[in-house]
Amino acid sequence: MEQKQKKGKTAKRYSSEFKIDAVKLVLKEEYSIAKTAERLGVSYKTLSQWKEQYEEGRLVVGKKQAQATPEEQELRRLREELRQTKLENEILKKASAYFAKQLA
Repeated sequence: MEQKQKKGKTAKRYSSEFKIDAVKLVLKEEYSIAKTAERLGVSYKTLSQWKEQYEEGRLVVGKKQAQATPEEQELRRLREELRQTKLENEILKKASAYFAKQLA
């Protein structure tokens, strides 16, 4: 772990291996993000970001965070759009079921 001075605070820098091991505790061992973050001394938000990076393939052992390529940016945008569309679809399904009951 490396420490970096930032606006009067000391920011902790964790290795890719540490981040991946932390994410694997959540994904493979099925520990909660909150409990894992607390035990490792990192914030919930930080561990959530690591998990997201890992699932997107952006967190790799020995690889420093690089700027996303245009293809990666497009893929990220499309995944977010798909997630939003699925959410909207679920809302519409629930609304239509609700109104169908009201009409019956």
